[in-house]
Amino acid sequence: MISRSTIQVFLASPMDLIDERVAFREVIDDVNGAGRRVGVAFEIVSWETDVAPDAGDDAQDVVNTQMAADYDVFVCLFRDRIGTATGRSVSGTVEEYERALLKRASGADTKIMAYFLATDDPSDEIVQLKRRMSSDGVLFGEAADREDLRAALYKDFNLLLIEAAKALSRRPAKAPLTVARSSVVGLVDGRSRLLVVKR
Repeated sequence: MISRSTIQVFLASPMDLIDERVAFREVIDDVNGAGRRVGVAFEIVSWETDVAPDAGDDAQDVVNTQMAADYDVFVCLFRDRIGTATGRSVSGTVEEYERALLKRASGADTKIMAYFLATDDPSDEIVQLKRRMSSDGVLFGEAADREDLRAALYKDFNLLLIEAAKALSRRPAKAPLTVARSSVVGLVDGRSRLLVVKR
């Protein structure tokens, strides 16, 4: 259960979903409008905003090195293709999905949200990925088009917002600060003897 007021969302997808990535950001902006009223905000982390040009084994290695691993929600979007193969996986996006699975398996409370946009003739790669996700225990969403995806994301992230707001409201309030008070009185008699009394 997410119990932080700022929830980091890792957005992953192949490069053919640029418009859908924009739609995702717009949905999160809308949901954050309601989130401000309950003290919860979603913050998107992605290669576009959080990775600087550099060199590595491949481009995905640069992304893996620079992207923070402390995200709370992993979101991946797919349509016709799974992306470009890396030296470690069938695609960069699938590699990010695999890293999210490992993070979750290590005990992290990481949500994994996958969405597939409908296509007339899905590739074998997409069909196999859906089978794999099912066997991994991942329930994924399917959207007929971009507007259907928007509606699904809006619903799902509002549910997450409600869950996070409830978790925050259940957190114990911080104990009030207590200040110890004391006074010291010093008395000196005629023979220069000191008597100290503490209260």
